[in-house]
Amino acid sequence: MTTLPSTPTTLVNGYASQLYQAVINYFTSGFNDIKSVRVDAHEDNLLMQHLIEKSGFKWVGTLHWVYRENETSYVYELLTA
Repeated sequence: MTTLPSTPTTLVNGYASQLYQAVINYFTSGFNDIKSVRVDAHEDNLLMQHLIEKSGFKWVGTLHWVYRENETSYVYELLTA
């Protein structure tokens, strides 16, 4: 798993959105055997959650204490097939 850092400045300028969409396009168009793409975002990272939802992902679950104690992340999935 790779984490892409984002700041409000890059999100506002659209660079993060473009990069994020390019990664999604790579996985959804280049591999016929990939049926879905999942991504998670920290509960406090509202900008990333917005970007994920804007890209067509749907909320599918919640992760507790996966990366650090007392942290929650939301899981999103995009069906590709």
